[in-house]
Amino acid sequence: MTIKAPTALSALLVLLVAPTAAALGDVDPIFFLREGTSQRQAGDLDDAIRTFRQGLAAHPEHADLLVELAVTLSWADRWEEALAIYDRAIASERDHRGALLGRARLLSWMSRPRESMEAYQSYMGANPNDPDALLGIADLHLTTSRVRKARRIYEALREVRPEQAEAGLKRADAVSKVRVDAAVSPSASRNGSAPPGVAASLKWAHRSRVDFWGSYALEQNVQPGELGSTRAADGRLHRAELGTSFAIANRVRMAVSPGVAVDASGDFVHALGLNASVKLGKLVLLGAVRPQIDSGRKLGVLTSVGAQWLFAPESFLMGQAFRFDGAGIPATALVATVRSRVHRKLTLGGSVGISVERKQERFPLGGEIEFHSSRTIGWFARYDWFGSGPRHRVYLGIRWTP
Repeated sequence: MTIKAPTALSALLVLLVAPTAAALGDVDPIFFLREGTSQRQAGDLDDAIRTFRQGLAAHPEHADLLVELAVTLSWADRWEEALAIYDRAIASERDHRGALLGRARLLSWMSRPRESMEAYQSYMGANPNDPDALLGIADLHLTTSRVRKARRIYEALREVRPEQAEAGLKRADAVSKVRVDAAVSPSASRNGSAPPGVAASLKWAHRSRVDFWGSYALEQNVQPGELGSTRAADGRLHRAELGTSFAIANRVRMAVSPGVAVDASGDFVHALGLNASVKLGKLVLLGAVRPQIDSGRKLGVLTSVGAQWLFAPESFLMGQAFRFDGAGIPATALVATVRSRVHRKLTLGGSVGISVERKQERFPLGGEIEFHSSRTIGWFARYDWFGSGPRHRVYLGIRWTP
């Protein structure tokens, strides 16, 4: 009489009735692999570990069972146990791909980057183009702040692993980086001309948790009340600001930004910006308050609320409402802004709004275009119309993210 391979039902009956090593030896290892993997995917890590160990009791050198047990142990944060199991799997089957890659990946999770890199490089000696190994090396470069090396690998993998490569590039953008913006901003006055101004900013970000920035601008042709100035009689205004933003919870971010504006006569405005944002999926809720005081000790407060919808990578639609009270210049404004990365090398943006100041309505408009000549350099131009008469401003600048 011929004995057939057990079905899943008969295998389960064997486990329930007589779970001895002899009985388990009659069960195909595939049963344990399927059952344990299903339990792990359902989140039942303890049951999955138990199932894989039962399979190994009967098939102690089965490399696939060893690897799946190691994966499950690593999911349960039992890293030392998982590492020992990976070593057993490699001893059983020296060239087992899952064991070699899993061990290299686990060493990275265990904050042992040198050993992890050695494990990846050893594997790639015989498999130089394995995309999963390359992804692991790129991820390892990110953990050790070798952002450029990581980006080069992610870029090379865009065709064979598009989703993982794009996710890796986003993570690379979140690692510590410096960003420098510089612009020349000629202004058109009411009679059609004005000398150029300048603007520059420097920003340093660390893994999306904390960032710091500083900025300076020389604005020309400023009218009373614009840009935080209540006077600026000769139309020239110097502005400087320092700031930091930081995550205080998984979805909540705060920012603090003290600043000062000084005109040519020495009149000044001190301000302190306090911002908060809450991310709810693709929706970000925004709120800010910015009290300020000028040299005449007149107090003003700018408040704003808004929401931002992240409808695509590097693309958003935002609506904001502003209210300024104090210094004899009450004003209200509503602004809608859109910005989208329409092509790998091109970003477009625009804004439209309505402002009411001293019962006078204005409809300001703005547009921006940025050309990304490389991954580190962007050239941008922005046009703003103030919504009244011929007054407008043009920014021409460069954005550098080394």
